Amino acid sequence: MAAAISVATIRNTAYNVIKTQEVRRIVNGDFSMEEFTRFEKDLLRASQAVPSTLGGGQHGHAWLVKHEADYKSLTGDDSLVQHDIANPGLTPTIGSTDSHAVIALKMATLIADNDAYHTQEGVKAGLRDLIIGRVSAVAIQELDDN
Repeated sequence: MAAAISVATIRNTAYNVIKTQEVRRIVNGDFSMEEFTRFEKDLLRASQAVPSTLGGGQHGHAWLVKHEADYKSLTGDDSLVQHDIANPGLTPTIGSTDSHAVIALKMATLIADNDAYHTQEGVKAGLRDLIIGRVSAVAIQELDDN
């Protein structure tokens, strides 16, 4: 039960940090490239408001709003690639011959993996709601139309 409370708290904290970020609105489907660029920069800044040790550890969750090439350009390191983290689950893989030290290490790793995953999910939800709240439906349809 403590893990469920912990992951919910982590997710909600990340979500709330993202939702408090200033992102300029795109009011209609007839937006300029300058408006879109400002919006994109605001969204990037918002994604970086929640720290992460992933992807080089210096750019928050920027990988959630940048394409791989743009992320490499942002970090200045072609070797840095970060993708969404898969849900690690709540059960460690403990073998019958694992020592207490190995079990403790596996538990600590699982906790850290869950923290990173649920932080990412809170950031994703916050970014999604920021976009939906700051971009009119007409503009979203326009963005979707090639």
